[in-house]
Amino acid sequence: MLCAEPRLLRRPIIVDAHKVQIGFNDDEIRQFVPRHIRRLEFMQTMIDAAEI
Repeated sequence: MLCAEPRLLRRPIIVDAHKVQIGFNDDEIRQFVPRHIRRLEFMQTMIDAAEI
């Protein structure tokens, strides 16, 4: 199917129990990462920035 329709790779479709994401957008795709993981990543980014 991907050989016949390679444009599908540029337009991913992500689905979970409550949300649907069509296309690639970093900010919108992050909604599929659990909140506690996003919070940990943010905290690590802040720590790394403070060390610079």
